[in-house]
Amino acid sequence: TGLSWNTAQWARPAASAAGPATVQLQGELETFDVARLLRRMQPAMGWLGDLTVGGRFEVRAGERFDADVVLERLGGDLAVTDELGERLAMGLTELRLALGAHDGLWQFAQGLAGERIGQVAGAQLVRTTADARWPQGPAALQGVIEARVDQLGVWGTWLPPGWRLNGRLHTSATLAGRLDAPQLRGRMRGTGLGLRHALHGVNLADGELDIELQGDSARIEQLRLRGGDGWLTVQGGAELGEQPQLQLQLTAERFRLLGRVDRRIVTTGKAAVRLRDRTLQVGGELRVDEGLIDVSRGDAPTLDADVRVAAQGPGAASPAPQAPSTIEGRPPEDNTATVRMNLDLALDLGRSLRLQGRGLDTGLRGQ
Repeated sequence: TGLSWNTAQWARPAASAAGPATVQLQGELETFDVARLLRRMQPAMGWLGDLTVGGRFEVRAGERFDADVVLERLGGDLAVTDELGERLAMGLTELRLALGAHDGLWQFAQGLAGERIGQVAGAQLVRTTADARWPQGPAALQGVIEARVDQLGVWGTWLPPGWRLNGRLHTSATLAGRLDAPQLRGRMRGTGLGLRHALHGVNLADGELDIELQGDSARIEQLRLRGGDGWLTVQGGAELGEQPQLQLQLTAERFRLLGRVDRRIVTTGKAAVRLRDRTLQVGGELRVDEGLIDVSRGDAPTLDADVRVAAQGPGAASPAPQAPSTIEGRPPEDNTATVRMNLDLALDLGRSLRLQGRGLDTGLRGQ
């Protein structure tokens, strides 16, 4: 890595003069090893490659602020290593970030292209005062952004270990409003979407997604995923403002939720999910069409440490006082980010759910 300074000046105004100090910086970033930096920041990701970037910058600050900054790919590629040791190259052909600030008009531009990761391009304008060192929240915003990913699998590395993602995704949108309250309008479409985890028995495929972006809200026109021989359909929307809200309706039709040899669940029913004021409400009715739970392949599950089971019944001893638990719907007072849950879900075990293992081979019935 080499940083070459062409100009570095700082001047304080004379005692008789008013105004801010004058700063002028100009230089070049000759080479920068991206994989090496990422390995230090995220050692568990297995970053590899010979991608190098360089750039140039020129900043002049005084009574006015002017800047030109460019960071771009010089050569090479970037890759990650998954938990199976497979190297996933991104096939980068373009990487460019640019910033220009003149007369209070800030211009941002982004460009990213790769054979596997797809293409991302955007340009945004922010209007502020000529002396502003950085645009603040109320500044007017406008711009466009477009992203096309033909192989979502390469982005699956950012998912938790074991999860796999596939399909295609295309987003095209315009930006307006203010910097602290952007209005996003456009569409997001996905085809051939899939999510799987072999260990957990999750295998969702043939997904179709269509989301309309409407300013500070988003409406799901279509979200459909296949599980086994059945389908899961999701409708609803979200508010993305200062108080985020979410409202979804889920419909399952013989949808295979789990597909492991020792853990199989196929379900039909409807459920509603609503998030408002940091409270998550989940309700609905589900029926198990068929299923198998084999407990011979592992130990029985245990409760997490934050779960308190209150004694009940005549003569039962009162439990010792403990700190409030989120499962009771009472988040700790010092944790303002905790989401409370209200659950009202009816589960019909159906006529084809079996429990096996540890000497058991029986059916489960009831609601």
